[in-house]
Amino acid sequence: MTTDKSSYSLGETVIITVKVTANGSPVAGAAVHVDVFTPSGLIISGDGTTDTSGQVSFSLSTTRRMGTGTYLVEGTATAPGYTVKDAHTFTVS
Repeated sequence: MTTDKSSYSLGETVIITVKVTANGSPVAGAAVHVDVFTPSGLIISGDGTTDTSGQVSFSLSTTRRMGTGTYLVEGTATAPGYTVKDAHTFTVS
């Protein structure tokens, strides 16, 4: 799981990309769930399905209500016989 940058200003859009692979090969059709935990205590969730390259992206526009500081993104990807979890952080100032 990655973001397009490591730090953002309020009002900027964060692009979160999840890439799912098995033995180095992309996993198409995996169900992906992400939760973004904001410094203000909000939890923003999203769901998607990986494409043929094993990727799915989510966009998040940062607002004052979400707060400044460190954000935590937790993601889970599932496919038949396969579950993987990952986490990533980024900052907003």
